[in-house]
Amino acid sequence: MTFENDSVKYRDLAEYVRSTRMCSTHEHTEFETAYLQNPPDILGNLFDNYIVNDLIVAGASTESVQRLFDPRLNVRDRFQGVAEAWQRSQFTGYGQGVRLIAEHVYGVSEMTGEALDQHKFKYPGKPGERLQLLRDVANLDHVQIDSVDWNVPSEAAGQDFFLYDINLCRFCDGTPDLDKIGRELQIEVTDLTALGQAIELIFDRNGPLAVAVKSQHAYHRTLRWQKRDETNASQALETWIRDGANTSIEAKNCLGDWCIDKIAYLATEHNLPFKIHTGYLNNVGGFQVKVSSSECLHELMHGHPQTRFVLMHIAYPYEDELVAVAKQFPNVAVDLCWAWSLNPLATSRFVLSMINAVPSNKIFAFGGDSRLPAASVGYAFQARIWLLKTLESAVNDGWMTERQAIEFAERLMVTNQYEFFDLADRKARLRTAKKLHLKPSDGSSIKQFDAATHSVWNTRPEVYGV
Repeated sequence: MTFENDSVKYRDLAEYVRSTRMCSTHEHTEFETAYLQNPPDILGNLFDNYIVNDLIVAGASTESVQRLFDPRLNVRDRFQGVAEAWQRSQFTGYGQGVRLIAEHVYGVSEMTGEALDQHKFKYPGKPGERLQLLRDVANLDHVQIDSVDWNVPSEAAGQDFFLYDINLCRFCDGTPDLDKIGRELQIEVTDLTALGQAIELIFDRNGPLAVAVKSQHAYHRTLRWQKRDETNASQALETWIRDGANTSIEAKNCLGDWCIDKIAYLATEHNLPFKIHTGYLNNVGGFQVKVSSSECLHELMHGHPQTRFVLMHIAYPYEDELVAVAKQFPNVAVDLCWAWSLNPLATSRFVLSMINAVPSNKIFAFGGDSRLPAASVGYAFQARIWLLKTLESAVNDGWMTERQAIEFAERLMVTNQYEFFDLADRKARLRTAKKLHLKPSDGSSIKQFDAATHSVWNTRPEVYGV
């Protein structure tokens, strides 16, 4: 899976896609402190990502997957427990990503226990290693990180590579964390006015240095949205304050819809796009009901025509509907984050469909959606390889010339992101920011793993893979 084995006919296109610094619009990259405190070994870097789901589906036990990430055990023995499942999974999108990590991070072409055990460890978890892997190996312009918190971390200031989202999922769920609001914002939420003030304060504090707002409420409720009046929303909040986890789905959806309305308005006021998870949910054995397709959001997009919405993950497996949504709404962009690894062939077909239906300023080419930088490296190479295959197909079929394909690639990889996220301004603000008034970030908002739980398999979906 290398560029050398790919295009011969369109060398200029291949070189452009290979060499251009690409924006990553969605990652869960852990903070520097967390990375240094708990550095992964070679098996962690290779397998502590989405492949664990395919290994389980392929027949590996949860125990054998967990053993992969126990550094106290021999590499060969740890790998042996999933070797058969790996053979069955190596050609999936996730498997391709693992093979590309092995190739481009470790120079390993043979995925066996013996080969991995004998390989000299190249990335032991030194300071600056995250940046080296993401900027120099993956060749990324920057990463936009969802740390699953509403605070922009202190490490954001003074640099322009690690950019951060404001995560407001709990509000969109209709389950706002009232204790956290009281503790961090010093606001006691007793009514809807106080809840609105809390959301406003989050934007005031974090908006100037954030790159976007993010929510993955599709994991917990329908994406279908409707305008809610103050009376019903107030009653829903009263129920949440009184009943907590026992609050009905109807009440939580009502309160969540009110919060989403408020968030969309404030996102516009603060010049921040609103990222929303759509489509596939990262789990094994969960029933996929059609409540996460992009068509559920049409009322929200109609209601907030000035808000810039980013619909993530191509809404797989409902991607055909997303093409129609992107064609209808000027304020909607489509993010291919996670999609190339989730199903690269479906994503390639989706891009071809978008070329034929939707203006070219509507697509973002990549987001690795990963906690470990090594995983983002593998997925970045995968995205480049499949984007090249896709554009070669378009040139072969006569839809565009090679020069036009290069221009299209530039849009998807760089230009659209800089325009949609106003990145020149955002990066300038971060570079000149000397001190944030927020509490220092220690990485605690991203789950820390010990040997018994060191796997994406045991993380909550709202922490990783969303």
